[in-house]
Amino acid sequence: MVELLKSDAFDFRIIGVDAAAPVQTRRMLDVFFHVPSGNHPSYIQKISEIVKHEGVDVILPSSDDEAFAVSAAMNELEHLGAKAIVSPQNCLERISNKETTYTILKKAGILVPEFRVARNEKELLKIIEFYEYPKISLVLKPTKGSGNRGIHILCGLDNPPSWLGSGRREKRIENKTFPIENTSSFIDGDTLVMPCLQTPAYDVDVLYCAGQEYAVYVRQRMNPTGIPFEGNILCADSHITDYCRKIATTLGLTALHDMDLMTTTDGEVVIMEVNPRASGSLSSTLVSGFSVLDWAVASVLGIKFRAYEPETKTDIIPLSGTFAVPKD
Repeated sequence: MVELLKSDAFDFRIIGVDAAAPVQTRRMLDVFFHVPSGNHPSYIQKISEIVKHEGVDVILPSSDDEAFAVSAAMNELEHLGAKAIVSPQNCLERISNKETTYTILKKAGILVPEFRVARNEKELLKIIEFYEYPKISLVLKPTKGSGNRGIHILCGLDNPPSWLGSGRREKRIENKTFPIENTSSFIDGDTLVMPCLQTPAYDVDVLYCAGQEYAVYVRQRMNPTGIPFEGNILCADSHITDYCRKIATTLGLTALHDMDLMTTTDGEVVIMEVNPRASGSLSSTLVSGFSVLDWAVASVLGIKFRAYEPETKTDIIPLSGTFAVPKD
């Protein structure tokens, strides 16, 4: 993504930070600093030192922990002269809890996945039975969590696809009987239980544009799990775009966010989660000619701009480089 930051609107000086010292993109940066991870107590202190020393104007968090840390320290960072592409702390708290997110959206009349929440093992067993497992496959995940951590896929008799539960941080349970053994291992605090969703799966880049509508970029995943990245189809789908705008408005997003969507058995596209930072595959949108990062910078600096959205589908195919191929 660093290679795509060349801009007609700004003369960017790119200062990169990472908790790992050897970073592949270092050669593309103007300056690099080794910093603690975003959840480390000294992270903001180090970032503040870099802001003062380098005269940083804008901060773009690239991990969940960084987004939360930077958002919580916005007053301090703004006092030093830096703005950040991140929503306020209370907004991030809302979207960090999937139960809270779904409940808020449901009350607003916005479609969300079918779900129940288990507070303990006894409730978990009741909910699994309620959904008539093993007739259908179920997904279990913490209400608070990111990066697919703590996800369990209970494979049912409906023969879920092999990609489901194949992620590095997911566990696929080929049990297909009830009751299930060792269910205590599935509970990590409040746990969301829901029927498995289907493809197509989408990443959506949603940009807050002060005084304008949210700019929305819907990218269908070639690989439903997202990792490894196997390309996208940048879509021009007004139904999904409007759906995501309603979500962003209801949740009060004021920055650049990544939404993950999947499809129900009835063919309805629904939200899975709203991430507190930009997508790791944002480069697909950038290489397609949409200057989302320019517009995000302009937004936090109070500079007027006009964002635009796709009017046709575009295939984004990862080869030795990244290419955008217009489709009829």
